[in-house]
Amino acid sequence: MTNQYSISALIAVYNTERFIAEAIESVLHQTCPPMEIVIFNDGSTDNTGAIIKSFRDRVKYIEGDKVGVTAARNYLLTQAKGDWIAFHDADDIWMPQKLEKQIAFMEENPGMDGCLGLAEQFLEKGDVIPSNLKKSILEEPSAQFYLPNLLIKKKGFRVVGNFICYGKPTGVDSEWFARAKDANIKIGIVNEVLYKRRWHDKNLSHTFDFDKTMLNILRRSIHRKKMT
Repeated sequence: MTNQYSISALIAVYNTERFIAEAIESVLHQTCPPMEIVIFNDGSTDNTGAIIKSFRDRVKYIEGDKVGVTAARNYLLTQAKGDWIAFHDADDIWMPQKLEKQIAFMEENPGMDGCLGLAEQFLEKGDVIPSNLKKSILEEPSAQFYLPNLLIKKKGFRVVGNFICYGKPTGVDSEWFARAKDANIKIGIVNEVLYKRRWHDKNLSHTFDFDKTMLNILRRSIHRKKMT
């Protein structure tokens, strides 16, 4: 395996002082580290900014007004210098070999545009399982189409386009993956746990109406196919 991949690790943050240091450390401790870590502070009002600044020149820190996670991610794409994009969430954890395993997969499968790993989901200590979360999802790692689980060529975003928010900022990942599928972007699976998703009392996913959101995503997909 060669480490010639120029990867931009991108993190949008808002009031995540409890978790942001661990998230950043999980990127810094990659066995194949990215060429840059770019963090956009989406108007946090807690101690998030100070924690990020403590990492000094190990990250590129951008402070902004509150624009929402979708616009923050789109802005980060404009700042990325790498040919490959790996988004991360401020409350989640990358396994140390995430990028190394994904790079190896891409070298073995040059026809792919990107790849995911298996995701292990866990409940933050002291928090209760949200009503919209099936307990079984915490018991077995699975191949989840979550943005922080993805490594993809930057040009994939030129084909698919940026993130789009229809109302609430939930389901944005799923909507983008649906457009990627319709655009014939090929995304493979690394059959190892590369990413840990944390469930806690401030998750945006608590407000995610899965059935309604996925139905709307499916409708838009059908419409795109009819138009083409």
